[in-house]
Amino acid sequence: MPESHVDLVRTAFENAARVRDPSGEQFDVLDAESRAVVFGIVDEEVEFKEDPRFPEGGVYRGVDATQRYFENFTESFDEFLLENLELVPVDDERVLTLFRLRMRGKGSGARAEALPGWVWTVRGGRVVTIEAFLDRAEARAAAGLD
Repeated sequence: MPESHVDLVRTAFENAARVRDPSGEQFDVLDAESRAVVFGIVDEEVEFKEDPRFPEGGVYRGVDATQRYFENFTESFDEFLLENLELVPVDDERVLTLFRLRMRGKGSGARAEALPGWVWTVRGGRVVTIEAFLDRAEARAAAGLD
């Protein structure tokens, strides 16, 4: 896989994280400016495929629909951090991201962690598809790595 695809995703996440965390290690998904950095590499016609086990699971087409999905989904949280990003080259177009999500529910204060994986398809220097999986093993399998 061209290293530029991995670098594109890595740089977007690091720059998004640095908006709130100078170390670049925690991406604050609740921060609109941070999200805008990542959406800066996304094609206008992107397809975001959320894991069907989520109540909001399904396919979101276009950058506007995908942004609205993230805004609506994250409004239930006081904390929503992405950490420990690992990028795995898959092939000439795809990158697998493995990370930890730390969340805290708004109002309830309930904390949760998840270890999801996402498969990104990059064409022409833009992300055209993101497939989200709650389970890393499922993400690896979808990427053809296991």
